[in-house]
Amino acid sequence: MIQPQLITFGALRIYLLGFPYSPPGSCVEYTSPVSITVAVWGADEKSPVSVWIDGREVARITQSGVFTIMAKLPEGVHHAAVLCPYGIIASSSFYVRPPLPPGEAKAIPWSDVQAMLEELRREVWRNCLMAAVAGLFVGYGLKRASKIEFYQLYVPFAVPIGIGLQPQLFATLYWLVPFGLTAILAYHFVRDFAEWRGYMAFGPNRVAGDIFPLWGEKYIAGLRPVKEILLGRGLVLYKRFMAHDAATIEFEFAGEVYVVYVLRSLEDIQETEDAFILRCDKTLARALVRADILKVVDKELSELRLEVMAYREMVKTAAFRAMSVIDDFFATTPIDRLTFLNVDEIREQLKARVMRELAEQGPEEPRAPAVTHAVVSPGGEEHVEEG
Repeated sequence: MIQPQLITFGALRIYLLGFPYSPPGSCVEYTSPVSITVAVWGADEKSPVSVWIDGREVARITQSGVFTIMAKLPEGVHHAAVLCPYGIIASSSFYVRPPLPPGEAKAIPWSDVQAMLEELRREVWRNCLMAAVAGLFVGYGLKRASKIEFYQLYVPFAVPIGIGLQPQLFATLYWLVPFGLTAILAYHFVRDFAEWRGYMAFGPNRVAGDIFPLWGEKYIAGLRPVKEILLGRGLVLYKRFMAHDAATIEFEFAGEVYVVYVLRSLEDIQETEDAFILRCDKTLARALVRADILKVVDKELSELRLEVMAYREMVKTAAFRAMSVIDDFFATTPIDRLTFLNVDEIREQLKARVMRELAEQGPEEPRAPAVTHAVVSPGGEEHVEEG
Protein backbone atom coordinates (compact mmCIF):
# COMPACT_ATOMS: atom_id res chain seq x y z
CA MET A 1 0.00 0.00 0.00
CA ILE A 2 1.09 3.59 -0.56
CA GLN A 3 2.50 5.45 2.44
CA PRO A 4 -0.02 7.85 4.11
CA GLN A 5 0.38 11.42 2.97
CA LEU A 6 -1.48 14.72 3.47
CA ILE A 7 -2.17 16.80 0.35
CA THR A 8 -3.57 20.34 0.60
CA PHE A 9 -5.22 22.50 -2.08
CA GLY A 10 -6.51 25.64 -0.37
CA ALA A 11 -9.42 24.62 1.85
CA LEU A 12 -9.44 21.08 0.40
CA ARG A 13 -7.26 18.59 2.28
CA ILE A 14 -6.84 14.94 1.36
CA TYR A 15 -5.12 12.27 3.45
CA LEU A 16 -4.59 9.08 1.47
CA LEU A 17 -4.65 6.18 3.95
CA GLY A 18 -4.70 3.18 1.59
CA PHE A 19 -4.14 2.73 -2.12
CA PRO A 20 -3.05 -0.25 -4.33
CA TYR A 21 0.40 0.97 -5.28
CA SER A 22 3.07 -0.69 -7.46
CA PRO A 23 6.63 0.68 -7.69
CA PRO A 24 7.89 1.68 -11.16
CA GLY A 25 8.98 -1.32 -13.19
CA SER A 26 6.93 -3.89 -11.24
CA CYS A 27 3.30 -4.89 -10.85
CA VAL A 28 2.29 -5.90 -7.33
CA GLU A 29 -0.47 -8.49 -6.96
CA TYR A 30 -3.63 -7.88 -4.94
CA THR A 31 -6.63 -10.05 -4.19
CA SER A 32 -10.19 -8.96 -4.80
CA PRO A 33 -11.82 -6.92 -3.36
CA VAL A 34 -9.30 -4.07 -3.58
CA SER A 35 -9.72 -1.29 -1.01
CA ILE A 36 -9.00 2.45 -1.29
CA THR A 37 -9.23 4.53 1.91
CA VAL A 38 -9.15 8.31 1.90
CA ALA A 39 -9.85 11.05 4.50
CA VAL A 40 -11.23 14.30 3.10
CA TRP A 41 -11.73 17.80 4.58
CA GLY A 42 -13.40 20.67 2.76
CA ALA A 43 -14.93 18.69 -0.11
CA ASP A 44 -18.20 19.93 -1.66
CA GLU A 45 -20.07 19.87 -4.96
CA LYS A 46 -17.64 22.36 -6.50
CA SER A 47 -14.53 20.62 -5.18
CA PRO A 48 -15.29 16.88 -5.13
CA VAL A 49 -12.83 14.02 -4.70
CA SER A 50 -13.44 11.12 -7.06
CA VAL A 51 -12.07 7.56 -7.27
CA TRP A 52 -11.62 6.00 -10.71
CA ILE A 53 -10.92 2.36 -11.55
CA ASP A 54 -10.22 1.26 -15.13
CA GLY A 55 -11.42 4.59 -16.54
CA ARG A 56 -14.74 4.53 -14.66
CA GLU A 57 -15.73 6.70 -11.70
CA VAL A 58 -16.70 4.38 -8.86
CA ALA A 59 -17.02 6.96 -6.04
CA ARG A 60 -17.55 10.69 -5.77
CA ILE A 61 -16.90 12.38 -2.38
CA THR A 62 -18.57 15.75 -1.75
CA GLN A 63 -18.33 16.02 2.04
CA SER A 64 -15.76 15.69 4.82
CA GLY A 65 -15.05 12.30 6.36
CA VAL A 66 -13.13 9.04 6.05
CA PHE A 67 -14.23 6.82 3.16
CA THR A 68 -13.28 3.28 2.15
CA ILE A 69 -14.10 2.05 -1.36
CA MET A 70 -14.13 -1.73 -1.88
CA ALA A 71 -13.93 -2.81 -5.52
CA LYS A 72 -14.47 -6.42 -6.64
CA LEU A 73 -12.31 -6.83 -9.71
CA PRO A 74 -11.68 -9.81 -12.01
CA GLU A 75 -8.25 -11.33 -12.52
CA GLY A 76 -5.88 -9.21 -14.58
CA VAL A 77 -4.19 -5.81 -14.70
CA HIS A 78 -6.23 -2.82 -13.49
CA HIS A 79 -5.67 0.88 -12.99
CA ALA A 80 -6.84 3.06 -10.08
CA ALA A 81 -6.64 6.80 -9.50
CA VAL A 82 -7.79 9.38 -6.96
CA LEU A 83 -8.52 12.81 -8.46
CA CYS A 84 -9.74 16.26 -7.47
CA PRO A 85 -10.34 19.43 -9.51
CA TYR A 86 -6.74 20.49 -8.84
CA GLY A 87 -5.00 17.38 -10.14
CA ILE A 88 -4.28 13.67 -9.68
CA ILE A 89 -3.68 12.67 -6.06
CA ALA A 90 -2.53 9.09 -6.77
CA SER A 91 -2.39 6.79 -9.77
CA SER A 92 -1.17 3.22 -10.17
CA SER A 93 -1.51 0.00 -12.15
CA PHE A 94 -1.74 -3.30 -10.27
CA TYR A 95 -2.56 -6.96 -10.86
CA VAL A 96 -5.53 -8.73 -9.31
CA ARG A 97 -5.14 -12.48 -8.90
CA PRO A 98 -7.76 -14.99 -7.84
CA PRO A 99 -7.82 -15.92 -4.15
CA LEU A 100 -5.56 -18.80 -3.16
CA PRO A 101 -7.20 -22.20 -2.62
CA PRO A 102 -7.46 -23.17 1.07
CA GLY A 103 -4.17 -24.49 2.42
CA GLU A 104 -2.04 -23.25 -0.50
CA ALA A 105 1.03 -21.22 0.46
CA LYS A 106 1.32 -17.66 -0.80
CA ALA A 107 4.20 -17.14 -3.26
CA ILE A 108 5.72 -13.94 -4.62
CA PRO A 109 7.55 -14.00 -7.97
CA TRP A 110 11.31 -13.72 -7.58
CA SER A 111 11.48 -10.85 -10.07
CA ASP A 112 8.99 -8.87 -7.98
CA VAL A 113 11.04 -9.48 -4.82
CA GLN A 114 14.20 -8.26 -6.54
CA ALA A 115 12.43 -5.19 -7.90
CA MET A 116 10.98 -4.33 -4.49
CA LEU A 117 14.35 -4.76 -2.73
CA GLU A 118 16.12 -2.67 -5.36
CA GLU A 119 13.53 0.08 -4.99
CA LEU A 120 13.89 -0.10 -1.21
CA ARG A 121 17.66 0.14 -1.45
CA ARG A 122 17.46 3.20 -3.68
CA GLU A 123 14.95 4.80 -1.32
CA VAL A 124 17.23 4.18 1.70
CA TRP A 125 20.26 5.71 -0.04
CA ARG A 126 18.21 8.66 -1.30
CA ASN A 127 16.77 9.37 2.14
CA CYS A 128 20.18 9.03 3.81
CA LEU A 129 21.78 11.39 1.27
CA MET A 130 19.05 14.00 1.70
CA ALA A 131 19.29 13.70 5.50
CA ALA A 132 23.09 14.08 5.36
CA VAL A 133 22.82 17.23 3.23
CA ALA A 134 20.21 18.64 5.61
CA GLY A 135 22.45 17.83 8.58
CA LEU A 136 25.36 19.60 6.89
CA PHE A 137 23.36 22.82 6.53
CA VAL A 138 21.97 22.58 10.07
CA GLY A 139 25.46 22.06 11.56
CA TYR A 140 26.86 24.98 9.57
CA GLY A 141 23.94 27.22 10.54
CA LEU A 142 24.30 26.39 14.24
CA LYS A 143 28.06 27.09 14.12
CA ARG A 144 27.36 30.42 12.48
CA ALA A 145 24.80 31.25 15.17
CA SER A 146 27.03 30.17 18.09
CA LYS A 147 30.21 31.75 16.58
CA ILE A 148 32.40 29.19 18.41
CA GLU A 149 32.05 25.55 19.43
CA PHE A 150 29.98 24.79 22.54
CA TYR A 151 29.87 21.19 23.74
CA GLN A 152 26.33 21.69 25.08
CA LEU A 153 25.08 22.10 21.50
CA TYR A 154 26.00 18.51 20.63
CA VAL A 155 23.03 17.33 22.72
CA PRO A 156 20.35 18.41 20.18
CA PHE A 157 22.19 16.42 17.49
CA ALA A 158 22.51 13.33 19.70
CA VAL A 159 18.73 13.19 20.29
CA PRO A 160 17.76 12.32 16.66
CA ILE A 161 20.56 9.73 16.53
CA GLY A 162 19.16 8.06 19.65
CA ILE A 163 15.63 8.12 18.21
CA GLY A 164 16.74 6.68 14.87
CA LEU A 165 18.58 3.79 16.56
CA GLN A 166 15.53 2.65 18.53
CA PRO A 167 14.63 -0.90 17.32
CA GLN A 168 10.92 -0.11 16.99
CA LEU A 169 11.60 3.10 15.00
CA PHE A 170 14.71 2.17 13.00
CA ALA A 171 12.75 0.86 9.99
CA THR A 172 11.10 4.26 9.35
CA LEU A 173 13.37 6.81 11.07
CA TYR A 174 16.80 5.39 10.13
CA TRP A 175 17.57 8.62 8.23
CA LEU A 176 17.83 10.49 11.55
CA VAL A 177 21.18 8.74 12.15
CA PRO A 178 23.05 10.22 9.13
CA PHE A 179 21.29 13.54 9.77
CA GLY A 180 22.64 13.75 13.32
CA LEU A 181 26.11 12.47 12.42
CA THR A 182 26.67 14.93 9.56
CA ALA A 183 25.30 17.78 11.69
CA ILE A 184 27.80 16.92 14.45
CA LEU A 185 30.71 16.68 11.99
CA ALA A 186 29.75 19.94 10.27
CA TYR A 187 29.37 21.78 13.56
CA HIS A 188 32.74 20.48 14.78
CA PHE A 189 34.85 21.01 11.66
CA VAL A 190 33.40 24.31 10.35
CA ARG A 191 35.80 27.07 11.25
CA ASP A 192 34.88 29.32 14.17
CA PHE A 193 33.30 32.60 13.06
CA ALA A 194 34.65 34.48 16.09
CA GLU A 195 38.24 35.74 16.41
CA TRP A 196 40.36 34.00 19.03
CA ARG A 197 42.82 36.07 21.06
CA GLY A 198 44.96 35.33 24.09
CA TYR A 199 46.59 36.92 27.10
CA MET A 200 49.76 36.27 29.13
CA ALA A 201 50.08 37.19 32.80
CA PHE A 202 53.22 36.80 34.92
CA GLY A 203 53.70 35.71 38.54
CA PRO A 204 56.82 35.35 40.71
CA ASN A 205 57.85 31.94 39.33
CA ARG A 206 55.53 31.15 36.44
CA VAL A 207 53.58 32.53 33.50
CA ALA A 208 49.85 31.92 33.02
CA GLY A 209 47.62 32.52 30.05
CA ASP A 210 44.41 31.69 28.27
CA ILE A 211 42.54 32.36 25.06
CA PHE A 212 39.16 34.05 24.62
CA PRO A 213 36.79 34.61 21.66
CA LEU A 214 35.81 38.00 20.24
CA TRP A 215 32.94 38.76 17.86
CA GLY A 216 33.65 42.23 16.57
CA GLU A 217 34.31 44.24 19.74
CA LYS A 218 32.30 41.91 21.98
CA TYR A 219 33.57 39.17 24.28
CA ILE A 220 31.69 35.84 23.98
CA ALA A 221 30.89 34.88 27.56
CA GLY A 222 28.95 31.67 26.79
CA LEU A 223 25.48 30.37 25.96
CA ARG A 224 22.35 32.04 27.22
CA PRO A 225 20.02 30.10 29.54
CA VAL A 226 17.58 27.81 27.74
CA LYS A 227 14.62 29.96 28.81
CA GLU A 228 16.11 33.08 27.19
CA ILE A 229 16.95 31.16 24.01
CA LEU A 230 13.36 29.94 23.72
CA LEU A 231 12.12 33.51 24.21
CA GLY A 232 14.14 34.57 21.15
CA ARG A 233 16.79 36.64 22.93
CA GLY A 234 19.63 35.02 21.01
CA LEU A 235 21.90 32.03 21.43
CA VAL A 236 25.13 33.58 22.70
CA LEU A 237 25.78 35.86 25.67
CA TYR A 238 28.07 38.80 24.85
CA LYS A 239 30.00 41.25 27.05
CA ARG A 240 31.82 44.49 26.22
CA PHE A 241 35.57 44.01 25.69
CA MET A 242 37.96 46.69 26.93
CA ALA A 243 41.78 46.64 26.84
CA HIS A 244 43.43 49.56 28.70
CA ASP A 245 46.85 50.61 27.35
CA ALA A 246 46.56 47.78 24.83
CA ALA A 247 49.90 46.00 24.65
CA THR A 248 50.03 42.99 22.33
CA ILE A 249 52.50 40.77 20.59
CA GLU A 250 51.71 39.28 17.20
CA PHE A 251 53.09 36.28 15.37
CA GLU A 252 52.17 34.55 12.13
CA PHE A 253 51.50 30.83 11.86
CA ALA A 254 50.13 28.90 8.84
CA GLY A 255 49.11 32.14 7.15
CA GLU A 256 47.24 33.51 10.17
CA VAL A 257 48.18 36.27 12.60
CA TYR A 258 47.75 35.57 16.32
CA VAL A 259 47.38 38.40 18.81
CA VAL A 260 48.31 38.01 22.50
CA TYR A 261 47.70 40.67 25.17
CA VAL A 262 50.51 41.06 27.72
CA LEU A 263 49.57 41.68 31.38
CA ARG A 264 51.66 42.27 34.47
CA SER A 265 49.68 39.78 36.61
CA LEU A 266 46.37 37.93 36.78
CA GLU A 267 45.02 40.76 38.91
CA ASP A 268 44.94 42.87 35.76
CA ILE A 269 42.03 40.75 34.47
CA GLN A 270 38.58 41.90 35.51
CA GLU A 271 35.23 40.42 34.44
CA THR A 272 31.92 42.00 35.43
CA GLU A 273 28.33 41.18 34.50
CA ASP A 274 28.54 43.18 31.29
CA ALA A 275 32.25 43.68 30.54
CA PHE A 276 35.60 41.86 30.18
CA ILE A 277 38.52 44.18 31.02
CA LEU A 278 42.30 43.72 30.50
CA ARG A 279 44.95 46.15 31.84
CA CYS A 280 48.03 45.62 29.68
CA ASP A 281 51.75 46.41 30.15
CA LYS A 282 53.61 47.80 27.13
CA THR A 283 57.06 47.54 28.75
CA LEU A 284 56.64 43.84 29.42
CA ALA A 285 55.38 43.25 25.88
CA ARG A 286 58.57 44.75 24.40
CA ALA A 287 60.64 42.56 26.76
CA LEU A 288 58.88 39.42 25.49
CA VAL A 289 59.63 40.34 21.88
CA ARG A 290 63.33 40.79 22.72
CA ALA A 291 63.32 37.45 24.59
CA ASP A 292 62.43 35.67 21.34
CA ILE A 293 59.62 33.72 23.04
CA LEU A 294 57.64 33.51 19.82
CA LYS A 295 59.98 30.90 18.37
CA VAL A 296 59.09 28.49 21.15
CA VAL A 297 55.36 29.09 20.67
CA ASP A 298 55.62 28.65 16.90
CA LYS A 299 57.35 25.26 17.32
CA GLU A 300 54.65 23.94 19.66
CA LEU A 301 51.85 25.15 17.36
CA SER A 302 53.45 23.42 14.37
CA GLU A 303 53.43 20.06 16.16
CA LEU A 304 49.85 20.59 17.34
CA ARG A 305 48.68 21.43 13.81
CA LEU A 306 50.15 18.15 12.48
CA GLU A 307 48.26 16.26 15.19
CA VAL A 308 44.94 17.89 14.28
CA MET A 309 45.42 17.18 10.57
CA ALA A 310 46.17 13.51 11.34
CA TYR A 311 43.00 13.13 13.41
CA ARG A 312 40.85 14.71 10.69
CA GLU A 313 42.18 12.30 8.07
CA MET A 314 41.49 9.38 10.42
CA VAL A 315 37.86 10.47 10.83
CA LYS A 316 37.34 10.76 7.06
CA THR A 317 38.94 7.38 6.39
CA ALA A 318 36.88 5.65 9.09
CA ALA A 319 33.62 7.12 7.75
CA PHE A 320 34.29 5.98 4.16
CA ARG A 321 35.31 2.48 5.31
CA ALA A 322 32.15 2.16 7.41
CA MET A 323 29.92 3.17 4.46
CA SER A 324 31.76 0.70 2.22
CA VAL A 325 31.13 -2.14 4.68
CA ILE A 326 27.40 -1.31 4.90
CA ASP A 327 27.05 -1.22 1.11
CA ASP A 328 28.95 -4.50 0.75
CA PHE A 329 26.69 -6.15 3.36
CA PHE A 330 23.48 -5.41 1.45
CA ALA A 331 25.08 -6.21 -1.91
CA THR A 332 26.49 -9.63 -0.90
CA THR A 333 23.99 -10.95 1.65
CA PRO A 334 21.50 -13.31 -0.06
CA ILE A 335 17.97 -11.95 -0.23
CA ASP A 336 16.50 -15.06 1.37
CA ARG A 337 18.84 -14.49 4.31
CA LEU A 338 17.71 -10.84 4.67
CA THR A 339 14.05 -11.90 4.85
CA PHE A 340 14.75 -13.96 7.99
CA LEU A 341 16.71 -11.21 9.79
CA ASN A 342 14.95 -8.65 11.93
CA VAL A 343 16.15 -5.09 12.43
CA ASP A 344 18.16 -5.94 15.58
CA GLU A 345 20.06 -8.79 13.88
CA ILE A 346 20.90 -6.67 10.82
CA ARG A 347 22.12 -3.84 13.04
CA GLU A 348 24.29 -6.19 15.15
CA GLN A 349 25.86 -7.78 12.07
CA LEU A 350 26.58 -4.36 10.53
CA LYS A 351 28.09 -3.13 13.80
CA ALA A 352 30.34 -6.22 14.05
CA ARG A 353 31.55 -5.85 10.45
CA VAL A 354 32.24 -2.13 10.79
CA MET A 355 34.12 -2.53 14.07
CA ARG A 356 36.19 -5.39 12.64
CA GLU A 357 37.04 -3.35 9.53
CA LEU A 358 38.07 -0.31 11.57
CA ALA A 359 40.13 -2.49 13.93
CA GLU A 360 42.04 -3.95 10.97
CA GLN A 361 42.88 -0.41 9.86
CA GLY A 362 44.94 0.03 13.05
CA PRO A 363 45.85 3.72 12.92
CA GLU A 364 48.77 4.72 15.07
CA GLU A 365 47.76 7.10 17.84
CA PRO A 366 49.57 10.42 17.43
CA ARG A 367 52.14 11.24 20.07
CA ALA A 368 51.36 14.25 22.24
CA PRO A 369 54.17 16.81 21.94
CA ALA A 370 56.13 17.90 25.00
CA VAL A 371 54.97 21.18 26.52
CA THR A 372 57.61 23.88 26.76
CA HIS A 373 57.08 26.99 28.87
CA ALA A 374 59.13 30.11 28.31
CA VAL A 375 59.07 32.29 31.41
CA VAL A 376 60.19 35.89 31.37
CA SER A 377 60.25 37.59 34.70
CA PRO A 378 59.46 41.29 34.96
CA GLY A 379 63.19 41.89 35.50
CA GLY A 380 63.94 40.67 31.96
CA GLU A 381 65.43 37.21 32.83
CA GLU A 382 64.29 34.29 30.67
CA HIS A 383 63.78 30.71 31.90
CA VAL A 384 62.75 27.70 29.76
CA GLU A 385 60.91 24.86 31.51
CA GLU A 386 59.86 21.54 29.97
CA GLY A 387 57.00 19.39 31.33
